[in-house]
Amino acid sequence: MRRVMNLKIWAGVLVWSAIVWGQTPFAVSSSSYIQQWPAVSNGVVVWQEYVEYNGQWDWDIYGVDVINAPSALIGVAAFEANQTHPSVWGTHAVWEDDFYGDTDVWISDFSNTQNVTTYSITPYLNNQSFPRIHGNTVAWQHQIADPDTQVLDWDIYAADITDPENPLMYDVAAFTGDQQYPDVYRNMIVWQDNYWGDNDIAAADVWRRDEPEQFSISSLTIDQTGPVTDGKYVIWQEDFGSGDIDLYGADISNPAHPVEFLISDAPGSQINAALSGHLVVWQDNRSGNWDIYGFNLITRQEFQVTSDNYHQTYPAIDGLLLAYEDNRSGKSAVFAVQLEGSSVANCTAPVSGDTNGDCRVDMNDLAAIASGWLACNLDPAGACGQ
Repeated sequence: MRRVMNLKIWAGVLVWSAIVWGQTPFAVSSSSYIQQWPAVSNGVVVWQEYVEYNGQWDWDIYGVDVINAPSALIGVAAFEANQTHPSVWGTHAVWEDDFYGDTDVWISDFSNTQNVTTYSITPYLNNQSFPRIHGNTVAWQHQIADPDTQVLDWDIYAADITDPENPLMYDVAAFTGDQQYPDVYRNMIVWQDNYWGDNDIAAADVWRRDEPEQFSISSLTIDQTGPVTDGKYVIWQEDFGSGDIDLYGADISNPAHPVEFLISDAPGSQINAALSGHLVVWQDNRSGNWDIYGFNLITRQEFQVTSDNYHQTYPAIDGLLLAYEDNRSGKSAVFAVQLEGSSVANCTAPVSGDTNGDCRVDMNDLAAIASGWLACNLDPAGACGQ
């Protein structure tokens, strides 16, 4: 099924900002409307925005390629009713839609930004929500009656969208209790699972769609929630009560023996983690307001991204491009920053010619070397090398 989209754009409302690279956050859009739930892939940032059209307010999905076309709006999903909780990979985005009363999962192909095509993935009863996408796999939580108790609970479903008009759907985890909040990377799907009464972290390799191989990652007696994965690592939050929520991770290279490790047990709460390659980011209130922090899985070092008095929340990351919500204007807006420097480097020691420790040899290093060479003409000559 496909629907016709009417972009809700008004003069003076959606004005796009120029990109600013290098640890300087920039507003992805200067729209005056509320923006939430950013997702990012390959330089494209998408988000949900609360907009007005013909006197009606609802949530729509917009995006922009902040690297190649920072002034070009992408109308990912602008229909009647609410389109929320987007996830993006490449030129495809998925979201949940309540047009028909309950929530369903839809997908947009915006490879042609002037003619975005949309398709329905889940024409089911009840609710399908929180979709995640990577490659040709979409995973979501599906509300369905338990075959034993007939009580509605949440299960994890997925679809192969190689042909988005004819998705191949299958169940990943349909157990007693709730399986919720999936994340997906290639053929690996993770979720939080309360089969045993509290929330634990579980996963499945869906390489064989007819027989997903489920396995447990963490099953402590406290709640573990909000998992994210890049196929090798899984990161989640553990709730110790009284506002103390910490971040943990596991190397699942050998699914039979996950190796757990600590990301952050700083004071306060560390929540809403996102993961890309060797970088983990999250929102953190150790200083009294929400800031964005990060952790380098190679160097095992923590770093801070934002440090002002406003709240920065719900980070999303792909490569070195980080997007998040920022309330500096009194409402949530989507900001982004291109991370750089030694704190996010993907090596444990600088390579030859790398003067700033970012694991690259580029014009910045050449400038530093040239500056040092000029300094060696100082008088006295002994100043050289000091």
